[in-house]
Amino acid sequence: MKQVYDVSNDEEIYSSFLNFDPLVNSWFVNISKTDVPDSLKRHNDFQKIWTKDQKESDIILEEVISNDGYEKENEKSEIWDVDIESEYFKCLEETNSEDFFALLNDLKAIGGFLSPSFLSSVLNSILEDEDYTKEEVQNFIAINLYFTTLLNLSQN
Repeated sequence: MKQVYDVSNDEEIYSSFLNFDPLVNSWFVNISKTDVPDSLKRHNDFQKIWTKDQKESDIILEEVISNDGYEKENEKSEIWDVDIESEYFKCLEETNSEDFFALLNDLKAIGGFLSPSFLSSVLNSILEDEDYTKEEVQNFIAINLYFTTLLNLSQN
């Protein structure tokens, strides 16, 4: 993320990422075609953090249209999200930010698999500047939004 944002401190990277802009989106789509998602899947802890959706009807996501403007028939993409039962997610719940904790509880209550842009807009509205310095908020933005979106975009 540091490669994309020209900001003075690390905390600004995370708040900048939540504000999706066209320049970043085009960069994001290009990087998703690299080996980043494959290297994530090969990592020893991948299965401890991410899970593949089992019931497509439970997913609340936007549909990503391929470059040719339509999806191929009978093509079923894998949808990855952070496992809300994982040790990683439990660590996030140790936050001392009440609003962030409430978001995590809501996410857990619906079973995860929410649109990254929806989560970004919610985070933008609930987080205070000092929240961006907290490790659990930074991890959520990096792992739950950034890397999870890369994993899902890499399939188009």
